[in-house]
Amino acid sequence: MVDGVNRPGFTILGVTIQTNAATQFEAEGDTRISEDAFFDAAAGRQVSAKGSVTGGVFSAREVEFEND
Repeated sequence: MVDGVNRPGFTILGVTIQTNAATQFEAEGDTRISEDAFFDAAAGRQVSAKGSVTGGVFSAREVEFEND
């Protein structure tokens, strides 16, 4: 569950997830949405993030809302 939003990132269980221009934003069911739509609705939502960790920073290549 997203417990904090600080665009272009957000936190889940205290872990900061950073997004960038290459990140794909998706609603439930793999439907693409805009970055604005994602961040407007992210607080308190279940989100999965795929990406990599470099130097202690999680960089997301894809973030998706999960069924709440």
